[in-house]
Amino acid sequence: MQPKLLRALEAHEIRRVGETKPRKVDVRVVAATNRRLEREVNHGRFREDLYFRLSVVTVRVPPLRERTDDLELLVPAILEGLGERESAHLFTPEIFAQMRRHDWPGNVRELRNFVERTVVLRESRPDLGTDDATGAPERPTSIDLDRSFRDGKEDLIAGYERRYLGALLAWADGNVTKAARKARIDRMSLYRLMQRHDVKPNGQ
Repeated sequence: MQPKLLRALEAHEIRRVGETKPRKVDVRVVAATNRRLEREVNHGRFREDLYFRLSVVTVRVPPLRERTDDLELLVPAILEGLGERESAHLFTPEIFAQMRRHDWPGNVRELRNFVERTVVLRESRPDLGTDDATGAPERPTSIDLDRSFRDGKEDLIAGYERRYLGALLAWADGNVTKAARKARIDRMSLYRLMQRHDVKPNGQ
């Protein structure tokens, strides 16, 4: 499918199944992935030319744990999709406070499961895998087994990379050349890593 998609993007034309002549199309393509495409390109699983054709404008959507203020917006939207707007009373301010303490390793998919479970059980304090007193995650409920091992591992790697970049650039006072020498990687690789995680040299 990758060569076909690349041709469609470059030529702005497609050929429908059963037709012999191509037809022009004027479309805007929005692509989303939770894979790290630069790594997929390096491993030969994603075409480099298609990657650069698609990545004209890149928008990084932070994981749910970094935007817990969105919970008050996401929960009503999920309830709307479930046809359960009348169940909004189950999500009290206390529940939202508990939800904000949760790490959400499964991101919005885990949140959707949580909302559905709350609606089905009709209880306002279903298990979130957190300790109410300390907010510390319990094990193994903090692991989303609906996700593949590979996706979960890549999330952990991404989290480590963000923390490493923050500590590295703080150590180097924002000097990327100095940071690259400390990390024993070339400067362009460090710049690409910073761009991937939207990390600025000054830590902003």
